[in-house]
Amino acid sequence: MRYSCPKCQREYISYPCKQKKGWKLFCSTLCRSLARKTKVERTCQLCDKKFIVKRMAIKNSGAKYCSHKCMNKAQRGKAKHKIRGENHPNWRGGSSFYPYGSRPYTSEFNDTLKEAIRKRDNYECQMCGLREEEHILVWGASLQVHHIDYDKLNCKHDNLMSLCNQCHGRTNYNRKAWTENLKEVVKKGEKYEMF
Repeated sequence: MRYSCPKCQREYISYPCKQKKGWKLFCSTLCRSLARKTKVERTCQLCDKKFIVKRMAIKNSGAKYCSHKCMNKAQRGKAKHKIRGENHPNWRGGSSFYPYGSRPYTSEFNDTLKEAIRKRDNYECQMCGLREEEHILVWGASLQVHHIDYDKLNCKHDNLMSLCNQCHGRTNYNRKAWTENLKEVVKKGEKYEMF
């Protein structure tokens, strides 16, 4: 079929399927490159500043903004309200405002109780056997006290155990299985055998 070149208005022959796909829109590569080089004046949608942009940039990106700074401001403003709070895919009813879970710790869960649990467990991690002195050297803190059933309000001694930082991190995945296994360990009064 015959088509008219948008740059020089000369007629040329091309296939309709190529025209639909946007492959052969010009009569020659010279006309195509000249058309791409032509520049157009646009107005920034954010700051109303006039700017010049190549015609191809309009086709590719829309060329709505005069700079990356304006583009980032505009996009930040659009996306911010969409992914905050209840609209965020990870929203769990505001539970992230607490250390973990959905409720804060009770006043019972204090340093005195934690020290009593560590003493009961001979200042050792109940999973890997790491001593508290070594834990302080490696992690810079005392052993952590873990709630076996993940209920921060249940501060009974049989629901608490001493864990090192690394083992405590492991228990945050597959909580149901960890709860069952660790309850058995505490009942028997033994250490948890990982391997």
